[in-house]
Amino acid sequence: MNSNITTASEAVHAFDVGAIGALINTYGDSLEVTTSAKELQNLILVDFLDFSNAYIALGSSEFRKHHEIEGNDHMGVYLMHHALSEPFKDLLFLHRDVLLQLTIAHHKQLEKLVDEDAIAQHFEKSKATLMKALGHFGQKTLSEAKEAQRLQNSKNGIASKLKHIQNPWSIYEEQFSKIQEQIVNINVSGKSFEQVIAVFNAIRSHTHEVGKTVLKEADTMMLYLEEGIKTIENLTEVSQIDQTLDWLESTVSKIDLDHLLQENFNAYLESKTVTLPKVDHPIETAQGIILTKKMDMGRAAQKWLDYTPLPYFMDLWENRLQAISFFKHRLLNLENALMLDKANKSLETLSVQLDGFKSVRKSLKEYQEKQTKVVDNIQEVMQTEFLATNMYHSDEFLEVSLQSSMFQLSSQRKGLLDRFGETLKNFVNKLGTQYEQKVADNPSQRLEQAMQCIDYRMFKEENANYDTLFLNKNFIGDLFLVDRPEDEKKTAEAIRIWKSGIHKSILVLGNPLSGKSTFMEKMAKEHFGKQYIWVSPNSEIVVEGRKFKTTKDLEEALKNVKKSLYNTRPAILIDNLELWRSKDHPLLENVQALLDFLDMESDHVFVMVSVSEMMKKHLDHRLSFSNRFSNEINIGQAEFSTIYKAILLRNGASHRILVDEVENPLTDKQIEQSIRKLCRSLDYNLGEVLQAWTYGTTMIADSKVIYEDRQITFADFFTTTELLILKYVALYTYINELILKEFMGNRFNQNYKSSLYRLTNTKVLLRDEIGDLRINTVLAHDIRRLLKYHGMLK
Repeated sequence: MNSNITTASEAVHAFDVGAIGALINTYGDSLEVTTSAKELQNLILVDFLDFSNAYIALGSSEFRKHHEIEGNDHMGVYLMHHALSEPFKDLLFLHRDVLLQLTIAHHKQLEKLVDEDAIAQHFEKSKATLMKALGHFGQKTLSEAKEAQRLQNSKNGIASKLKHIQNPWSIYEEQFSKIQEQIVNINVSGKSFEQVIAVFNAIRSHTHEVGKTVLKEADTMMLYLEEGIKTIENLTEVSQIDQTLDWLESTVSKIDLDHLLQENFNAYLESKTVTLPKVDHPIETAQGIILTKKMDMGRAAQKWLDYTPLPYFMDLWENRLQAISFFKHRLLNLENALMLDKANKSLETLSVQLDGFKSVRKSLKEYQEKQTKVVDNIQEVMQTEFLATNMYHSDEFLEVSLQSSMFQLSSQRKGLLDRFGETLKNFVNKLGTQYEQKVADNPSQRLEQAMQCIDYRMFKEENANYDTLFLNKNFIGDLFLVDRPEDEKKTAEAIRIWKSGIHKSILVLGNPLSGKSTFMEKMAKEHFGKQYIWVSPNSEIVVEGRKFKTTKDLEEALKNVKKSLYNTRPAILIDNLELWRSKDHPLLENVQALLDFLDMESDHVFVMVSVSEMMKKHLDHRLSFSNRFSNEINIGQAEFSTIYKAILLRNGASHRILVDEVENPLTDKQIEQSIRKLCRSLDYNLGEVLQAWTYGTTMIADSKVIYEDRQITFADFFTTTELLILKYVALYTYINELILKEFMGNRFNQNYKSSLYRLTNTKVLLRDEIGDLRINTVLAHDIRRLLKYHGMLK
């Protein structure tokens, strides 16, 4: 790279300006012959850092001479410390920013978001920008050298110009070093991020292969079907039945369900996400500021995988199980029919069996289409959202809507290089003179978003007539109860065995709103009539005409029940076991009393106890709890058909028509899709889906109800202290100031009091009629997920 700076130095004897020109020319020559993005990155990391180190060393040398050598002129001080420091800092900034953009482009290429041509174009723009900036710096050096010469030859000289100005070199030197450090860190961070990208790529590739495997299974079943039809059509004599039976036996064994496919898939995802590190990664620069994102990549990836593609995979596994079971059942039916024909030495039923087997063709075809659609959805969401380089976008990385945003997918591939180009065009003009490092975050926005979500979900008086149908479990008595066939069958069998004289008891599990108490009461009414007893704290109990009041002492309550029993063998129902606790009677003491009662009295009374899944795990860790019950029934998740029926039943009772925003009646398919979407996002919790249905409903005239499929994400704005409080409430159901103060002592006023008030003021916690604080039911599902995400619940 040619420069006239050396010529100008001939007139300046005390300071060799040509040394700067030589540095610029040497670096410029290397830059000029660079031919690829990779070479340009290495050039910045080696040649440019060498160039900047030499320049800084030259400035430091002038600084020492000025202070150590008496009579030294001010030429070098003026040029290196005053005139050229800002332009040189801008040059450093520019190289840092170009390096970051080259790194981002390389990362995008690793995820196959840009091709070689785009990378080549980006490189050319980057190189041209650096060449232009270096040339600008060379011209600036030349012009300032001439100005320095003019001042030197003037009457007062350069010294008079600098007389009252403090030398800024030490400040600039520190800033230069920090920018150089940033350049090195961008490279180190970029190399580390390549490993993150490799894991993301591996997970995307594995999900693709799993999808292909499932589709191949579907194709294979169709081939077996066609082969079976052909085999039956060729069956013309009874003597051929054995050969057909051999084929059927062989085929049944081949299509046997491989449960390991699902288990290995989940294990693979976990093995990969656990290797992802926590990062503090540079994502953007602007006007001298570098922005980074702090992120636990493993946790973020696992959370997204759990909430976004997992519902699709649940459909995939469910469809697969149903199809394989269905096809295997038809094969076995055919086998039984042929064995009967063989015994009767006749082929009379063969034509019927053939027609039935051909009818399977349509079902398997529908299955193929259904699975193809699910796999396509999985691939779309993985290819457009599960990208490590989404870290560089302004949106939240791998954002997860706790109401599930899996149906609102959008590609972010377009315009990538255009944005790079615009950034490079404005580098020189927009470079600032301040150095600051920040982390991209905005807590106030998260809080505002959370408040909007709570306001949207809260009960609206104008919708009271409609919403009450969904929020009151006892509305119109038993008419609104829906069946849980499998769970009811298990319960009935346990009661039958107990009535024959064998000890039996049932532990009913489920998260809040899942319907534990409703299920227990329904079973008690069906099998015990009026001979069942609710045992609740701080209530009045009637046993065979005798009344007594309970406290928080479960042992005392159970003793009173036992003493009052003479002529009956009733059911005892204890709902929400975690409510049995007080300062004088801790939960573990009451639980132990219950377990002792089970051991001694289960032949006289049938005990059903409900507890949350979280509390069950907690108690199992403390003592032998769940295995003391003979039966365990988990109703945390209801079948889709059950939830669908419950919503239609309640909507039907309103005598209103469901319509969309423009008042067009919703079709059965639209209603089914909306309900299924809620089911997936709320883990098929019956009560939570019924509650969530009311969020989107608005009563209007003409006996209509608008259902708007609108979802507002509940943002995570909690501090660590607030999360600890929420963990306690999620586990033990309620809290109050006195309980928290007893636990925390002096720390209550220092840390926890203000956190408790903030949770109350934001309506995350609501105070009940006796003054206890409970989690707002419209947030219960979100709070559990956030606590699991933060590792506070398992």
